[in-house]
Amino acid sequence: RLSGKRFAIKVLHHELVRQENLQARFEREAEAMSLLHHRNIVGVYDVDRTEDGRPFMVCEFLEGRELGDYLDEVGKLPLETAVSIGQQLCRALSVAHAAGVTHRDMKPENVFLVGDDPRRPSVKLLDFGLARLEGTDADSLTQAGTIMGTPSYMAPEQAKGSKVDGRADVYAVGAILYRALTGQRPYEREDARATLAAVLVEEPPRPRSIDPEISEEVEVIIQTAMAREPRDRYQSAEDLEDALAGLVGKRALATTPPLRSTQASAPIVVPPYSRMTLVVMMMLAVLWTVSMFISASVAVLELVIDRAAGESLGVSELAIVVGCVIAVLASPIALAVRHVRSAYWNNSLKVSRAVQGIRLVVLTSMAAYGAAALTVRVTDSVLARFVNVPSWPSSAAAWAGWPLALFLVGLVAAVASALSLRFSSDGTSRGRRILAGPVMATAATLVAGAIMYGSFVLRAGAVREVDVPAPLASASASASDEAPVAPTASAPASASVSASTSASAVSEEERASASELTKALAGGAPALEALSKRYPRDAAVLRALVELYAKDEEQHLLALDRASRLLEQQPDLASWSRLRVLALKAAQANEPISSRAFELMASRMGGEGAELLYDLMVAGNASARERAETLLGHDDVQKVASPEVRIAYELKKAKSCDAQLDLLQRAMTEGDGRAVAVLSYSIDGARKGCGPRRRSPCPARCRDEKYQGRMRAAIARIRQRVSGK
Repeated sequence: RLSGKRFAIKVLHHELVRQENLQARFEREAEAMSLLHHRNIVGVYDVDRTEDGRPFMVCEFLEGRELGDYLDEVGKLPLETAVSIGQQLCRALSVAHAAGVTHRDMKPENVFLVGDDPRRPSVKLLDFGLARLEGTDADSLTQAGTIMGTPSYMAPEQAKGSKVDGRADVYAVGAILYRALTGQRPYEREDARATLAAVLVEEPPRPRSIDPEISEEVEVIIQTAMAREPRDRYQSAEDLEDALAGLVGKRALATTPPLRSTQASAPIVVPPYSRMTLVVMMMLAVLWTVSMFISASVAVLELVIDRAAGESLGVSELAIVVGCVIAVLASPIALAVRHVRSAYWNNSLKVSRAVQGIRLVVLTSMAAYGAAALTVRVTDSVLARFVNVPSWPSSAAAWAGWPLALFLVGLVAAVASALSLRFSSDGTSRGRRILAGPVMATAATLVAGAIMYGSFVLRAGAVREVDVPAPLASASASASDEAPVAPTASAPASASVSASTSASAVSEEERASASELTKALAGGAPALEALSKRYPRDAAVLRALVELYAKDEEQHLLALDRASRLLEQQPDLASWSRLRVLALKAAQANEPISSRAFELMASRMGGEGAELLYDLMVAGNASARERAETLLGHDDVQKVASPEVRIAYELKKAKSCDAQLDLLQRAMTEGDGRAVAVLSYSIDGARKGCGPRRRSPCPARCRDEKYQGRMRAAIARIRQRVSGK
């Protein structure tokens, strides 16, 4: 025997000797510890059995205390002390892992502190009873699905009963640092079962939420070591030790776990204010998503409306679309925010990665959307105007379907970038990494290119189908492909203006051929203008110019000028629905467009112009109402106005209820729905339309019984007459 030497003898309790698996574990601990020689691992010198057959091992004698007891006493440790303990544990684990030993039960109770300096104590790692030795039959002691270890410090894969490696010990070191710096365990539950459930499904509270004095750099190290997925942690104890060494050396932290390999990867910096950045990026993503869906929805509706009547959405329709889109997207957006809150918010590393992911997806989508829009503009300005490619008309940029095409391109880019992130983070093979990069980008580019090409083809088809009227070969064929509205009660034949210059008076030589017109339409405005100079009396060419310019509000002045020339050649086109829409919109625009529109309605559109002026007087904006009312009072407009418009105008301009009574007889024989509206307003008022913003109720003007009875009778007669027709 050696005098002056003290040893510790660890003996298996006599009540446990009969359990063969516990004896095997005891022997495995002795075997594992005998393989490890390091100053931070308790030494084992011999192993044998007592006379009654109980196994024992002779170990290094330690004087000090367990880290668990010390933490229970002091609560938490200074950063320097905690980092020193963590580094020594990492060194011990590095030796163990190199020897093929995984501890699997790292916790403060298995960390022993020795030495006289309480700020930098020496560490001894104890109890390898649950250790797993690679390449031995000792693995058979733990059956698949068996959960071994201490729940509060157990890695999620260990809590599932899955096979573990050294990264489970890295997780446990992170949990020990969490306990040492915050003063509480990562998962505090009433019993082991509840703790295991929390380990499996929850993120522990942020260290900084418990102790704000913990720096974000320290928090990131802890959360990286405790990442739920093994691939997201430090891939070795050496990596974690290097990160901790950066703290002790006061170097700026720049570490993160490798994503795809078991080798240390290049570190990335977790920027400050990452949560604020995440909020900003999520707001940007929401705004971008809502904007794209609104744009696409409006495009779909305008395509339908454009094919049906050549009209576009009004303010109320647009408001409905916006409301519907927001209502549809509200639930998915709320679920996404909730998911980010529960799965990412408490983990700085996950927050940083979420910022990078959302930024990549949103910016990629924006870039693809912008590139596609730029392609449309370049094609419109360069290819069609200068190269004169007939398949791509210069009016392409004004096509209502482009927002839908751009939405699809942006969506494809967003999905491709999201899949690329998914493959990059989940895949471990080289094939997946290649798929996540060049292959995914190429596929997205091909799909986006196909969408753009198909859109150009559809646009060219729309030009040939909608914009190309039949050539004016005869008086009947000279009318537009959208025939004028037939006379009705609101637009009687008596209000129609006979053509002063009929299309039949235009000779064959004064009309462009079908091929010339088709080619000019494909070339856009410059080609059509050139064709119009060659054939100034060709109504088909002028109509095409009006239709083209009407689609762009900046070109409405040109559209009105060409419309005036068109009506000189074909006055019956005053009832063309697209021309009516153009006149109504332009009349409510700024100068000089509005003046040109009123001039067109008052001097070129005859009875149709009077109809439009009345509509503006009733429902236009303030400036348009005033100008329309003034123009309707002119004699030349009154001469061409229909009897229905004239009586409605006189009823509306009547200064008193008695003056309206004097007009009732004419109203019953000539009036239509407009006269009914004026009389109803006089006796019933309106829910809104008065006040500074025209939102307040309007009181009835003629509430006396002598007015009420006669006016209601007149209203009934007018309705009966109109419905009888």
